[in-house]
Amino acid sequence: MGAGVAATVGLAALMVTPAQADDSSSGAAVGTASASGVRTSYDFPGFLVVDTLYDAGGPIAQSVVNSSGGGSSFASFPYPGDTIVNAPALANVGTGQAFPFTYPLYVVTDGNLTPKASAKDATGSLVLDAESAARSATSKARLAGPTAGVIATSGSLQETSVLIGEDGVMTSIADSITRGIDVDGVLKIGEVHVRTVSVLKPGDKAPTTTSTTEVTGVSVAGQPVGLTRDGIAAPGGSQGSPYAAVLAALNKSLSDGGISVALVGDREVNGGTSNAGVEILQKGKLPFAGSPEGVARTLIGNASSFILGGSGSLLNLVTADNNAGTDAGAVTPATGTDTTGAVDTAAGFPIAVDAAGITPSGVPTVNFVPQAGARTTTTSLALDLDDQLKFFYLVIAVGAGVAALTSLLWRAKGGRV
Repeated sequence: MGAGVAATVGLAALMVTPAQADDSSSGAAVGTASASGVRTSYDFPGFLVVDTLYDAGGPIAQSVVNSSGGGSSFASFPYPGDTIVNAPALANVGTGQAFPFTYPLYVVTDGNLTPKASAKDATGSLVLDAESAARSATSKARLAGPTAGVIATSGSLQETSVLIGEDGVMTSIADSITRGIDVDGVLKIGEVHVRTVSVLKPGDKAPTTTSTTEVTGVSVAGQPVGLTRDGIAAPGGSQGSPYAAVLAALNKSLSDGGISVALVGDREVNGGTSNAGVEILQKGKLPFAGSPEGVARTLIGNASSFILGGSGSLLNLVTADNNAGTDAGAVTPATGTDTTGAVDTAAGFPIAVDAAGITPSGVPTVNFVPQAGARTTTTSLALDLDDQLKFFYLVIAVGAGVAALTSLLWRAKGGRV
């Protein structure tokens, strides 16, 4: 499978609802921002000990700042999950021997020993950047150029930042843009742009959060459609639209294929918002005998920002700076990306959208400009679950290899597993 969906075992930890916390002014303030392009999970209730067999996503960017402990950030694509990324360090600690490799497409900073890190592939299509300081953190994961797979994209840009300003205001920003989305030639989406911003001021009891979701250029089987929380709809939402018969046929075809698609929107979490653009659900079975029917859930465009803890610590920082006469160092926060279509292609982010034709209701009504050589399939609306799981098997193999190497090193030191 191509890089349209990257395996992310344990990605849920990056985008989950934060634990409940006291919203009083005491304690440190911790700001978090996370963004991911495409995220897929496979749920098979009652089949294994855990219902969710697979959780995938990418590119991924995340930034965290603790008002009492500095900033950290990371960016990755594909992200293999915490187990594989952290295995070398765990092996080093447990055995006292150097692990033979580290995961290459992952950059991380802690604001102290490693304030800045970056990586890219040989072609420059993938660029990963992370930077952090005492009171700030930023990360960026950019994937340019066509990617293949059941869910293909022409480009993805994920940016996050958390910053404590000179006035003590903490701002957490997550920005996710995915373009040229093609789901097996059946469902096409020009662009999904999701953005969340959380702000906590000194003395405030809780942060304020704003979020936006923009989806343009949606079509099913070549027919332009609108997209709502209830699924596909007539362009402009008109009940008497001449599209009614076509939409009825499209909805039936999607239903017969076990597929549904809808807008997701934002969801309140403690200290902020978790936001997703488009959700695609598909019923299917794993490619082996006796597999139960499960649900493949794909979210396109994920962004979450939240700030937990007390704002009193932010006021204390300002007071300390004023007393010391110092100016806290910071890195430039994410400011968002222009999505009007006038994107700088020299930066490696492709244009694949015709932005015209948006109705007053905000429902897109036109197809996006397809990529050169893009496949067009209108005869079948059933997705190939087996194809989409290929990368999953690769991750299992890599994870098993990491576990085996760690076990061997552990046994070499006389440990038991």
